[in-house]
Amino acid sequence: MADASPMNDAATVDAGLPDAGSPDTGPEDTGPVDTGPPPPDQDRDGIPDDEDPEPQRVNPPLLNDPFNENGDWIFSSVSMEIDQAQGVLTVDAIEPFEREGWIGPRGAWADYFIRSLIRVDEVGTSDDARSGHAGVIARVVQVTPSRYLTCGIDLKLGRVVLAAHEGTSRTVLAEAPSSAAPGTWLKLGFTALRNAFICEIGGVRVEGASALFDAGSVGFRSYDATFAADWIEVYEILP
Repeated sequence: MADASPMNDAATVDAGLPDAGSPDTGPEDTGPVDTGPPPPDQDRDGIPDDEDPEPQRVNPPLLNDPFNENGDWIFSSVSMEIDQAQGVLTVDAIEPFEREGWIGPRGAWADYFIRSLIRVDEVGTSDDARSGHAGVIARVVQVTPSRYLTCGIDLKLGRVVLAAHEGTSRTVLAEAPSSAAPGTWLKLGFTALRNAFICEIGGVRVEGASALFDAGSVGFRSYDATFAADWIEVYEILP
């Protein structure tokens, strides 16, 4: 006798191939979601026009690091490290000390543009005027003692700060108020062109000048603050 039940008669058979792909077991990317079209880039050098110091002239790449391996990075403390699983350079402990990381000497790097994406999460309670700060270091001659420029954000005072560090001395070249909140990803841009510098973080831009350092490497620095950097790119500015 025929089965008159409709239970399985109308079922559609999946004749496709099994999915042989590997499951995604990696960590969740909590960075900002890019939902729009690529930003304009007239010279196609990888720098969006609204950040490019020379939007109609190609700036050759010097460094492009997504932090998926340690590479050439040298750290002054184990508190700063590259988290390869998350793809970030990070300081995850609040300590009232300088924490520095750089890629070693680059004596031929003079005029260049740095791009990065940073997030400052927490600041400590040190009363040192340099504390609560995180950002990039540029024209690095050496670290510990410090001989470099900094472009960073101070969440204790709510300011973007451009400064020159010479040993234990810090000279603020320019600063401006910032309303950035902890835990917010911020675009960072730093331009070094001869003795003039531009530091922009989260849309706040400051400009200053110094003749202290005419060439040098790049890296990151924090002081009494936890932070993460999602990547760093460096482009040469040609004569």
